[in-house]
Amino acid sequence: MLLPFYVRKVLRTKENINLFLADPPDIIIRTPHNKIMDPPPTSQIYSRFTNAPHATPRTMPHLVIVPLSIVSHTRSTLGLALNLLNIHPTLRVTWCTTTYGLPCLLRELARHPPPDHRWNVVEMKDTLEQSEGSYADSDVVKREFPAVLARLDATAVLIDMFRPVADAVRRVKPGIPLLGIMPSLAFTAFWFIGRDEDGAVMEKIMERYEGYRATMDHDVAAMKAFRHIKGKLLDLPELPPLYDYELSPQCGSRAAPPSPHALQAAFDTSRQVDAMLWLSTPELEEDTLALLSRKLEKPMIGIGCQSVHTPQPVVASAALEHLDKVLTTHGPGSAVYISFGSLFWPRDRPDILDTIIDTLSLRQTPFVIASPVPLATGPLGCAVQWAPQAEILEHGAVGTFITHCGMGAMMETIMAEVPIIALPFGSEQPQLAAYYTSTHRIGIHLHHFASLEGLPLGNGLRVDNTLMRRELEDALDLIISDRPALQVSITKLKHTMVESSHHGAAFQAMQNLSTYF
Repeated sequence: MLLPFYVRKVLRTKENINLFLADPPDIIIRTPHNKIMDPPPTSQIYSRFTNAPHATPRTMPHLVIVPLSIVSHTRSTLGLALNLLNIHPTLRVTWCTTTYGLPCLLRELARHPPPDHRWNVVEMKDTLEQSEGSYADSDVVKREFPAVLARLDATAVLIDMFRPVADAVRRVKPGIPLLGIMPSLAFTAFWFIGRDEDGAVMEKIMERYEGYRATMDHDVAAMKAFRHIKGKLLDLPELPPLYDYELSPQCGSRAAPPSPHALQAAFDTSRQVDAMLWLSTPELEEDTLALLSRKLEKPMIGIGCQSVHTPQPVVASAALEHLDKVLTTHGPGSAVYISFGSLFWPRDRPDILDTIIDTLSLRQTPFVIASPVPLATGPLGCAVQWAPQAEILEHGAVGTFITHCGMGAMMETIMAEVPIIALPFGSEQPQLAAYYTSTHRIGIHLHHFASLEGLPLGNGLRVDNTLMRRELEDALDLIISDRPALQVSITKLKHTMVESSHHGAAFQAMQNLSTYF
């Protein structure tokens, strides 16, 4: 693998672990036979990593981070780390990832280089293929991380909630502060990591999965265990009334089933960490954060949007070139951008994509779609396998975003002030879709696209897939006619989030994290 210029492969390849340091190459230590030696004492490494000349390694805080190998999770965790490095001038950060997860992390580091040399990356080696799934490296992390942590002078550990290493942290570094991060909003926790008797899904998901697995294949058993459907009308904080099946609306279409092992790990981790971090803006979720803290009996900390704004060089992109032409031929705000993220795709519902593309084409509406498979789009469309999403949303030609409502996508569209048409699949997306379209009114929610044919919804509608085209037509018309009101709502929401992160409660929370490390 060709690493970015500022990352040097150094120090050791012992115990299936590689260490990458953001430091000049003269720190590389080799034998006369050019073999990599064991590292010098930790103090010799980290004394080079600080801007505080009188600080010593043992008095400098050192945060060890274990991210999840999913783009949105890696991006949020990286953003948090970079912002912490800026706020706390003596903090050191070590990211611990796998060979499987390393390309994702290095791509993000290349886009957003840390401010100085107070960071490094530890690679836990594996032989996994990139096509093996988002949680494929969980066993590698569980097996290798204890040895990694034992070699580090950590003063605190931050783990993605889906990483099953809380027990290892308690065993290897007893008494060290252990933080968990869930890169979503706090109100989504009640359905995920609440109690089973309240209808939450994670507490007994492995028990359900193992029961179903006896008579079903993995994908079917995993989806059934995750959905946990009882036909119950839920009363969740911050949200309108929703039936439990509305929280997995594309169970019949998505290509990737949930991982029951990872979801069980998230529930277990939520009970083991000392505090949980959420991307919540405290000014918007103050009561929810307080309620969740009482229920789980630990601090729930809203750290705000952890986006990182690094000026990016202009890169060649078929999507951006297409939008440049659209801006000239159709004008500002005329194009629709469509993306369902890196994990979700309506593999078993081709009618969803057919309806979207046909409707836009008949309306002569230009569009860009991020698609993992080749698509016929016609002259007004542009399909790309990978799209520079933030740059697309900030392009003057884009006026609407058809989105699955993943957390990363929502943060980027709010920062770009682009209204949404929500088409959620699973995970926390249905809750975010309801929150942003009903509570904050920054877009329109598509209900008849759900794989819930004939079922009633909490808003009084009954799903009818024959109405998909009409519903999309109406949504596109409403985006145009209601654009002034939508822009007011999204601008207000963005202002609240930015102010909180720069000067308000989220910024204060980021400063106060020093009490843990």
